[in-house]
Amino acid sequence: MGKILSIDPGRELGYAIMDSKDGLLNYGIYRSDAFHRFAALNDYANFLEDLVAEQEAGGPELQAILCEEVLQGSCNLRSDTAVFWLLGTYLAAGLVADRAGVKFETIHPATIKKHMAGQGRATKDEMIAAVSVSYGLAFKLSESHIADAVSLGDCYFARQLA
Repeated sequence: MGKILSIDPGRELGYAIMDSKDGLLNYGIYRSDAFHRFAALNDYANFLEDLVAEQEAGGPELQAILCEEVLQGSCNLRSDTAVFWLLGTYLAAGLVADRAGVKFETIHPATIKKHMAGQGRATKDEMIAAVSVSYGLAFKLSESHIADAVSLGDCYFARQLA
């Protein structure tokens, strides 16, 4: 199955690099300091390209870049700004995957939540708790993007084994 980069799209980009054998290798949150939206999306694409290049140089090839599905009604979008960041980072991730020659796959948020927390309508707190227990990490609510990215990768690997 190999190594994957999973991304929780949004203004703050949560990411996790995971391997089917070695588990969670790296994780974090990236936020651009750019003032203009499109400059920030360019920063996100460059950041993701750098992550992909680091993975290619440091061992097994990256097999896929993963992202939550972006579907109408699948998220709680409160403004056009939220829509911009969600779709923009999603498209940046897809572009980076295409340039790197790796698969770009999506999984519906409810599927990820059901896998990780046992129910498809799990709250952020429940997702953080599930990831914390499974991976022995303590995340704060402000780090929910990381927990979401880790959950996405975990769900992907579980589906590959099924």
